[in-house]
Amino acid sequence: MNTCKGVGIVSLRLKNMMAYNSICRMLRRESDYKFAFGNSVSPAMHAWPWDTWGAGHWRKFIIGVDGTQAGFGAIFIDKPNVVCCIELGLLPQYRGMGYGGIAGRLLISKCFTEYGARLVESFALSTNLRSIGMVDWMTLEGRLQARHLIDGQEVDELIYKITKPEWAARQENT
Repeated sequence: MNTCKGVGIVSLRLKNMMAYNSICRMLRRESDYKFAFGNSVSPAMHAWPWDTWGAGHWRKFIIGVDGTQAGFGAIFIDKPNVVCCIELGLLPQYRGMGYGGIAGRLLISKCFTEYGARLVESFALSTNLRSIGMVDWMTLEGRLQARHLIDGQEVDELIYKITKPEWAARQENT
């Protein structure tokens, strides 16, 4: 398990797959779910037995806070382009305390150290202020205006990234 200040990420295994799915199910039931994650359900929002084999493009994790299951994290590995894309979500009681930012940095670190990424990207809806706050180490690279139509409201999608040299410089300064 990778940890930092009581926040850790644990790789998906058969024994914790039900917990992963339970966390994702709770997040999907939130009243503002669509404004946080969009209309469609990402493949990151459900674990399957084959996700534990590590053979596909997805790596999935349980985010823990002081040993308690607090959220999910997922990394999509785009091998041909040497890019990783991260997704994560925290249960409501763990938001607003900096845990998401720490978990995001742990996922970014894993992308560079274990999966050999040259850059890591993440996407956030402009209506999801919690998600925007979790990408504090990343640079806002672009905005797809009115990319989503959620309950009749146009919502922008924000694109964030960090390169391996940027990440290395941040590591030296912490």
